[in-house]
Amino acid sequence: MRRAAAALAAAAALLALSAVPAIAREQSPRCYPKTGSTGIAASTRVRIFEVERGGDFVVYACDLLTGRRTRIADDLTPAGAAILQIRFAGRWVAFEHSACPSSPPATQCARAVRSLDVQTREWLSAIPGAGISDLVLMPNGAVAWIEPLSGSPGGHAVRRLTRAGAEPLASGPLVQAGSLALAEDATVYWTDGALPRSARLDAVAPGATFQADPEPRGHRKCFPRGSEPAIAASTRVRVYSVYLPEDEEEHYYACDLRSGRRAQFMRIFTDQDGWSMNALTIAGSFVAFGGQGCTKAICGSREMWRIDMSGRLPGLGNKPAGLNHVSDVVLESSGSLAWITASDLQPRPSNLYQVHRCDPRGCAELERGQAIAPTSLAAAAGGPQLYWTRGGEPHSATLE
Repeated sequence: MRRAAAALAAAAALLALSAVPAIAREQSPRCYPKTGSTGIAASTRVRIFEVERGGDFVVYACDLLTGRRTRIADDLTPAGAAILQIRFAGRWVAFEHSACPSSPPATQCARAVRSLDVQTREWLSAIPGAGISDLVLMPNGAVAWIEPLSGSPGGHAVRRLTRAGAEPLASGPLVQAGSLALAEDATVYWTDGALPRSARLDAVAPGATFQADPEPRGHRKCFPRGSEPAIAASTRVRVYSVYLPEDEEEHYYACDLRSGRRAQFMRIFTDQDGWSMNALTIAGSFVAFGGQGCTKAICGSREMWRIDMSGRLPGLGNKPAGLNHVSDVVLESSGSLAWITASDLQPRPSNLYQVHRCDPRGCAELERGQAIAPTSLAAAAGGPQLYWTRGGEPHSATLE
C-alpha cells in the first residue's frame, strides 16, 4: 500500500509533464549491424545508418523498438545521393533526399522531401522547387519547410506536407530562410520581413496510437538497479526515478548517458511535503522544467529550473517562473530557454499568461496577457527567433 501511495503521489506530480511515454530498456540488435555499418543520426526511437555494398552506401532507417528496417537511400557517395535536414519526432523521421548526377550542373539534382513512419513504413513525399533551408516535423508525420522561391532571387516559399499532399503556406521576397519553427500546439511560424507569420500544421493521422519508445543506450550509472522506466530521455540525457521504501520517498534524477554524471533534482514524499514538476524538456546536455515545493498545507512559488549535465554552465534554480504553472518550455542545446506560465493549467477565460526568456543577456518577461496561447511557444532551429501566439496572431522576440 505504501508503494502504491508513493506511485500515486508521483503520478499526480507528473500529470502536467509534456507527453512522454514510458519506455522499455531494450533496443533491437537489428538496428546495430555488427559489420560495415556507420551511424548517421538517431533518436530514442529511430536510428539512421549506412552500410557499404560494393563501393556504394545504402542508408536505412531502423525502428529501435521492433528492429524493422526501411531502405531510404542508395548510392550515398559524393557524386550520388545525399540525406539532408534529418528530423525525428516519435516514430517518424523526415529528411530531404537529394540525388545528383556525377558531373555538374547541380541544378539537375533530383530532390524530394520525405516523411517515414518506421513502424508502419508509411511514406509521405513531395518535390521541392530547390534545396530546402528549414524542415520541421510533427510526431504524426506532418512536415513543413522553406525553399527558394522560383523566379524571385532571394525570395522563399513556405510549404507543408500532409496526407492530402503538399501545399503552399506563404511566399515572397522577404520570407526569411532559417526562421521556421514548430510549437507543441501544431502552429508553424516563420518571419516575413520583420513580422512573424503563422499557420496550422494539422495532424496527419488523427487518433493514431503510438507504441512506447525504446530506452537509449548509455553509461551503466544511468540505469541503477531498482530505477523506474525513464520519465523522459534523449540520446544524451535520461530522467528517471528511484523509490526508497525505507524512507517512503521517490527520488528523481537526470543522468548524462555519456559520463554517468547524475543530478538529483526532486523528491516526492508519501503523505508529507515534496516537489512537483511540469513541462520537462531535454535539449543537448540540458534539462529544464517548472518546479514547485509544497507542504501538506500550502505550496510555494513556482520556479524555473535548468540543469546542465555536462557541468559547463551553472544550474538555473530558484528563478521565479512568474505565475503558478509552467505550461510550455523551449530549451536550446546552448542552455538558452523560454517559457510560458499560466495562472491555472485548466483553460479558463480569466487565465493570465506570461512569456519569459533566459539567455546570455539575462532573464526577462517578454509579454503578459489573457489571450496568449499556453502551448504556442517555439524557436527557429536556424536562428535566434522565438515565437508564440496571442489572440490568434503570432508574436516574436529573439532568443540568443
